[in-house]
Amino acid sequence: MSETLSQFKSPNLARSLKYAWNGLMVAFLKEKNLRWQAVAFVIVLVLGWAAGLSAVEFCLIVLVSSAVFAMEFMNSAIEYLCDVVHPEFHQSIGFAKDIAAAGVLVMSICALLIGGLLLVPKLIGL
Repeated sequence: MSETLSQFKSPNLARSLKYAWNGLMVAFLKEKNLRWQAVAFVIVLVLGWAAGLSAVEFCLIVLVSSAVFAMEFMNSAIEYLCDVVHPEFHQSIGFAKDIAAAGVLVMSICALLIGGLLLVPKLIGL
């Protein structure tokens, strides 16, 4: 069994990075929500720059935004895997997909709150 599994492991860092890059490209090409999140991220970065966020505040924005992206990648991976493992409707598969989507929602709300707390006071001059 380990011989069979070992053939799927990445033999080196370059190949691992290639697979990760492929995943990134597939996600951005196929997942509309991810593209919208990328647009929102760029807008938030521009607003942060305009508002004069400190380096620490910028890091917080990048950190929570990256967490949203990571959750979206995991959600998409779970959805693709569920569709292959069980293509027809099954309640448990639906629950798995919904729970994965809930993770994205929770992290998105967290990012929105943190972004709002950092940006709004500076943008309105408080």
